[in-house]
Amino acid sequence: MEKYEEVKELVAQLQIPVEFAMLGASNPVMLRGRLPERREEILAALDAVISDIGEERLRSYRINLRHL
Repeated sequence: MEKYEEVKELVAQLQIPVEFAMLGASNPVMLRGRLPERREEILAALDAVISDIGEERLRSYRINLRHL
């Protein structure tokens, strides 16, 4: 969960235009969007991951990935 909290802080603080992407196979929730235009949408998605999914489901997802 700490990873998602750190990413959320990064997204909240970035002050330069950038294409943000979390698209790796180890991410159960993939996010992509241009900052600052989609900042609020990305932050809301990260909040949902943090509050709704939880550490146990994230761990289960990682454990069950055969290619990692």
